[in-house]
Amino acid sequence: ISSVVVMPTNGTTNLADFTLGGNCATTIVPNASCGLTISFTPSAPIGGKAANLVITSNASNATAGTTNLGLRGQANPVPVPIVKIDPTTIGFGTGLLGAPATRRLTLMNIGQLPLNVTRISLTGEDYAQTNDCPVSLDPTQSCAINLTFSPQRIGSRPGTLTITSNATPGTNAVPLTGTGCVFLPPGAGRFILSPCGN
Repeated sequence: ISSVVVMPTNGTTNLADFTLGGNCATTIVPNASCGLTISFTPSAPIGGKAANLVITSNASNATAGTTNLGLRGQANPVPVPIVKIDPTTIGFGTGLLGAPATRRLTLMNIGQLPLNVTRISLTGEDYAQTNDCPVSLDPTQSCAINLTFSPQRIGSRPGTLTITSNATPGTNAVPLTGTGCVFLPPGAGRFILSPCGN
C-alpha cells in the first residue's frame, strides 16, 4: 500500500468533514488485514457531503492501481426551538375611552426542541393581556395570548407585546395599535381632537 487518502469527488470540497484514522502497514501479508476508521463531522453549509477514500496499491483488482470507496454524509440543521406568532401585528382600530376591545394572538413552537417562555410583557398603559402559555412549549404545541385594549386617552395609543424565550432571537415583539376617541353628541363643540365619528 503506497497511500490511503481522502479525495474530493465531483468538484466537492467536503474533505474537512471526513477524517481518516487507523494504521495500515505499507505491506499486508496474505490472509492478513488492517483496519481504517472514517469519522464524519458535518460542517456548514447544510446538505449532502461527499468524498472518496482512495487506496493506492499493487492489488490485482485495483483499477489503475487504485481502489475507491465513496463516502457520503448529510449535514442537517441543529435542532432549535423556533417561535411562530400569528398575527405579527395587532390593530384595535378606534375605540371609546374606557371601552375594552379584545384580540387573540397564537404563539407556536415550530422548531424541534422545547420552547421555554420566560416572560410575556406589555408596554402601553392602555393594554392588558392574559394567556394560557406554559413555561415550556413542545414542538408543534401552541398557546393563546388574549389582548385587551381599553384606551385611557384620546388619540393614537401604541403599545408592544414582547415574548422572551430561549429561541433566537431571545425576544419577539408584536406592535399594537389603537386610537382612543370620545363620542360627541349633536351640537357639541368640535374642539376635541378625536371624536368617535360625526
